[in-house]
Amino acid sequence: MLRSAAVTIVQNRLGNRTGLEARILAEMQLAQATELEGNAVLPWFLLKTGSVTASAATATAPTGFLREYEEGGLWGTDDDGLPYKIDKDDFAVLNAEEWEAGAPQQYALVGGTLYFFPTPDVSRTLTMYGYFADTPLGSSDIENNWLLYAPDLMIAQAGVQIARYLRDPDMVQLFSADVARAWGRIQRTNVANAQAAFAQFIGG
Repeated sequence: MLRSAAVTIVQNRLGNRTGLEARILAEMQLAQATELEGNAVLPWFLLKTGSVTASAATATAPTGFLREYEEGGLWGTDDDGLPYKIDKDDFAVLNAEEWEAGAPQQYALVGGTLYFFPTPDVSRTLTMYGYFADTPLGSSDIENNWLLYAPDLMIAQAGVQIARYLRDPDMVQLFSADVARAWGRIQRTNVANAQAAFAQFIGG
């Protein structure tokens, strides 16, 4: 769904109001950056990989990085070209240990900075598998992944704020119910996608 279509739906659900386009767009942009991509539950369509160059004790997380995937995290490649998982732990725990330079075996994440333990002995390219921010709704009429896979949530979240601006408690309640339903759908889809294509075993 294009951004303009989502804006129109919000206006229609508010009683065919007009003249709210700029305000609705601003609320969609804010919702994406805070309520949606800052939520404890993140949707499957934000899962991506990003590259990290580990050439010192620290590195900046990839652009747009939000959070590690539960079954992902940081991966390296050993001297035989085989992938290996780099375990995460608290910075204080790792920093209290003594390390000799070598291939990173563990890491800590503090803010947007990755701390490698041990410090890499040579420059290495690592892969971070996690959730990354989607393309923001800027000045052009685009369809990002939120509007492709979760337009109901984007519309409802913006609708809540616009209804509050209009001091319409009934519409706030209706849009809030839509938000809850949309998040429920996303959670169910997350579970379904996580289980898809795995072999099913029946105990006996």
